[in-house]
Amino acid sequence: MKYSAKVFTILLFSIVCYIFSISVVYGESQPKKEANPQVQPHAQPQVQPQVQRKTVLDFKEELKLTRDQEERIKKIIEGFQKREREISEKMRLLDGEIRKSLEENGEIKEIEKKVKELFQSRAEVVIEEIKAGREIDRVLNAEQREKLRKIRKGEKP
Repeated sequence: MKYSAKVFTILLFSIVCYIFSISVVYGESQPKKEANPQVQPHAQPQVQPQVQRKTVLDFKEELKLTRDQEERIKKIIEGFQKREREISEKMRLLDGEIRKSLEENGEIKEIEKKVKELFQSRAEVVIEEIKAGREIDRVLNAEQREKLRKIRKGEKP
């Protein structure tokens, strides 16, 4: 494969990856067209003005959370959001570096390394989200977990 074809392939791949990462990072917070919005264990970071997703705390009355549970869940969510903001900032920086390297016909190996690092960072966000959700589940009792599961599915608790 010629050098220019490789650069074109890398550029195309980078654009697709960038669009995917932006849609995943920013698109998740957009309101759903469903009657009952999808419930997540946390809210999106305030990277830019956006609609926040509902958290477990938005259903504290339905779940009958105790004050202690509310405080513990709030700490879990805040910890997740802090980590997510850090990772998102790293992703923005990597994206800028990738774009600059592409514009300047940078080394393919270096571009490849940065693209992989970008997607590794996205995987970190997903893993952190799963961990936060599991931590929250451990704070809830069995009845509350079942009610939350029904709320997430759009069923009546």
